[in-house]
This record gives sequence, C-alpha cells and structure tokens, in this order.
Amino acid sequence: MSRNDSAAFPINKALWSSSFVLVAGAYSLSLFALFYWIIDVKGWRKWAHCFEIIGLNSITIYLFRQFVSVKYTNEFFLKGLSEQLSPEWGAVLLAAGYLALCWLFLTFLYRQKLFLKV
Repeated sequence: MSRNDSAAFPINKALWSSSFVLVAGAYSLSLFALFYWIIDVKGWRKWAHCFEIIGLNSITIYLFRQFVSVKYTNEFFLKGLSEQLSPEWGAVLLAAGYLALCWLFLTFLYRQKLFLKV
C-alpha cells in the first residue's frame, strides 16, 4: 500500500478533512461537558461572568465592529504608547486595548440590560 492510499488522515491536513472535524468536535464536546459540569452542576458561576457578558451580546459586538471603527479609537488612545515599546509588545498593547474597548461597550450594554435578539 502506498503512502497516498492510507485510510488514515493526518490531523494537520486540510482544514475540513474528516480527521480535523472529528478531533475538533471531540475537543468541543469535551470542553462543553466540562464547563456544563463546573457551571451548572457544581454551581461555580462567578468566574464565568465575563463569558456571560460576551455571550449575551455576541451578535451586537459583531455588528458593532462592522459599523464602528474600534481600531481607530484604540489607535487614537494607545498608538503613541505602543510606538515606545518593542514591535511585539506594541502589538500586544494594541490588541489588549482593542479587547478592552469591546469589553467596556459590552459591559455598558449588560448593565443597561440592552440585548440584541434575533
């Protein structure tokens, strides 16, 4: 049997190969079961509050980023400081600032009890 005739696929083949789908599905299902057990069965919910805020307005933040330039606002506030750092740490600072701006917007919406529903 030649190398190309093998019935097994390597995990790092094409993105949507059958092996990738099965491995990704197994990891996702395992993590889902773990988080279900931790949050719903054991009742440890405080640490997951950040995921609740993101999950309740996930469509809103997706649409918000399509219409409002969060990147421009982020660079307005942090570009000068990021240029003082090394290129790697400057990129980390800009990414953290982008995430912080999105998080602040989502937290504001959560506290106002504003949720976009489809």
